[in-house]
Amino acid sequence: MNPFYHASYCTTLEIKPFNLKNGQSGVLISKNGYNTIHIHRKGTPEVIIPMCSHYYESTGNVKVMNKAIDSIRLVGLTNSRQSGIVEDCCRAGINVKLITGDNKVTATIMATKFGIIEPYYQPCEAIDGEEFWKFSSEMLMAKIENICMLARASPDEKLLMVQSLKQKDHVVASIGRGIGDSQALSKANVGLCFGTQGVEIVKACSAIVMSCKDFPFIIDILTWGRGIYDSV
Repeated sequence: MNPFYHASYCTTLEIKPFNLKNGQSGVLISKNGYNTIHIHRKGTPEVIIPMCSHYYESTGNVKVMNKAIDSIRLVGLTNSRQSGIVEDCCRAGINVKLITGDNKVTATIMATKFGIIEPYYQPCEAIDGEEFWKFSSEMLMAKIENICMLARASPDEKLLMVQSLKQKDHVVASIGRGIGDSQALSKANVGLCFGTQGVEIVKACSAIVMSCKDFPFIIDILTWGRGIYDSV
């Protein structure tokens, strides 16, 4: 490992949390013993990729970046598909929706891979936060059940999604892991969060804290929950 990236070799000067408007977060550091300051940024591909000219291979070699892949999560990481999980949920009568802060292109690719939307989905099934807010109250209530994917979603949009589904008499479970999910978690019929994140306010807003961050764990929760309900 390059010693530059080891914490003991660097001093953190400032941390910028993720900003939904500009799609990025950052950290300002100085390398101890050198009169230099470095800015490291991470965020959505369409914001970060245009800033980049080169990238590191796994071997440490520097290469010129000549193309971008829409489905990447920087740098070079993708969400692994949990095959069959969404299908199992659907067979159990659960309508799975993807609500994410990712851009629409990335979210659509992931929703298609997971089987949340089909390759030839209808435009009303996959929208972003800007489109979501343009709906009137009446239009939103008419479309809410058909929306399968909501990209670039802010905390307010996540909350509105939960509230709208509840207004349609759906029992809503919301899954989150960050502070931006806390409103939706608290207002859902069941809020589930990943306990590995260590954000206490998120845990406090959740009915269930999951020790495992893998989505397939949802199947275990459903199995035990329905088993207990049926027994009672």
